Amino acid sequence: MPEDQPLCSFILRSALQSRPPNLPPDRHLLSRVRQSIQMPASVAGSRLQHPADTAMGRHSEHQMRTLLIVAMLLAVPSAGVGEDSPSSIFQASETAGIRRRSDVVSTSFQLNAAVTPKTNFRLLRNGDPIPAQFFVGSAVGSSGPTVFVDFVDNFGPFEKREYRIEQGEDVTPLTRKSGFRLRETDEAFVVSNRDAIEWTIRKDLKGLFTFDHLTKELTYVSANSTGLFFRLDSASVTRFDQQKPDRILVVRTGPVASALRFEYDNWPPGRSSSLDLEFFATKSWVYASWQIGPGLQALSELGAELQLELTGREKLIDFAGGDFVYTTVRNGQVARLQAGPRRATGHVPWGVFHDTSAGSLPFVVSHPEAVRRSTAAAGWAHVMDDTRCSAISIDEFAEGTEDRIEIDHSGRLTLGRRIPDGSRLRTDSAKFEFAIHFVSMPVHIGARTSPQAMAAPIEVTWRTEESK
Repeated sequence: MPEDQPLCSFILRSALQSRPPNLPPDRHLLSRVRQSIQMPASVAGSRLQHPADTAMGRHSEHQMRTLLIVAMLLAVPSAGVGEDSPSSIFQASETAGIRRRSDVVSTSFQLNAAVTPKTNFRLLRNGDPIPAQFFVGSAVGSSGPTVFVDFVDNFGPFEKREYRIEQGEDVTPLTRKSGFRLRETDEAFVVSNRDAIEWTIRKDLKGLFTFDHLTKELTYVSANSTGLFFRLDSASVTRFDQQKPDRILVVRTGPVASALRFEYDNWPPGRSSSLDLEFFATKSWVYASWQIGPGLQALSELGAELQLELTGREKLIDFAGGDFVYTTVRNGQVARLQAGPRRATGHVPWGVFHDTSAGSLPFVVSHPEAVRRSTAAAGWAHVMDDTRCSAISIDEFAEGTEDRIEIDHSGRLTLGRRIPDGSRLRTDSAKFEFAIHFVSMPVHIGARTSPQAMAAPIEVTWRTEESK
């Protein structure tokens, strides 16, 4: 086995992405697995049983390498199958009215009966096989093994496409020829795509992550970022990376998608928490989902701070405030989009501000009596210099909280969420989910998509062969 293969390679899908049948799609950025279905026994199967303990650090290196080999043998990419094999059908829908080029579609289905280790899967569209990544794993909280499916396709605005998954032993695998590679070092995980782009995620989550475009010799996120932060009650802000994770899981890996999960038993103090990072091969973006459990001590703020590498006298900023606001920041300035919390009238107040040492100057603000949804702040932004653009999106922006996106002239990007006094979220479970897309300038060419696409993944609904 190559030395740079990751050691902890058993796939555990988080409970956050495991959803029972017939539930409506959730809105989480990271949860691109829109629905799971309980498949009939004639369709279902189990290809991999995981040990109870898959946490990194609980196995010796020899044991972990052994687990990796078993996982590689049994975790199947896409496959072809004979016509007598059972199948299941799902529909993928574009819901935001955006043309999608080479977008990743992710879904899952649950197995409830055993199949042999020789059983493989394939994905078909209009009867023709297409490359797909299949990974058999365990979704925490599910009743059995789960198959996670990732593939790439194109969609027109509001287009719906139907796919069929077939399984059987007479299978010839079909997978992408190139894509992601996940490497593990003593201190970090490295996610790269054809040696062109590279994320580095330290195991202690110091700085959250860095991102480099290797072929263009450009760094987008430097190593001296603060990373995640939180505030309990009226205490000062605390860096999340002050505590090391109790467990690190390689949730899935393959040419189409890779995902990592960091779990904490008592961090923030008195609470459990987890961070999921998900990467897709066709887009240079990362989805982050930070989930924090309930606790007695009030959680008043959480967020992330990244140090973007930016050059030039002025930095260009686009904010999705109302319809669209663009501005710049110069030396000593901070540009800030802030929104929420929602008022009793249903209105979510928002504003774009320029902050300096002399104070805060309103730039564009919503009407105090506006109630139309179109006047809300969508919660995304572009941060640009002459060569780089970072597109940022926060999920559930200002939905019961006060959220902000701010950038200063040095490139310090802050994504923040304040929980209002009296809100049940202060002691209940809380979450903070965001996505960042790193592209070259001009953004219209480099992005090949719109920022709204990050907040509206392709949705999947399932039906079985018997329901046709």
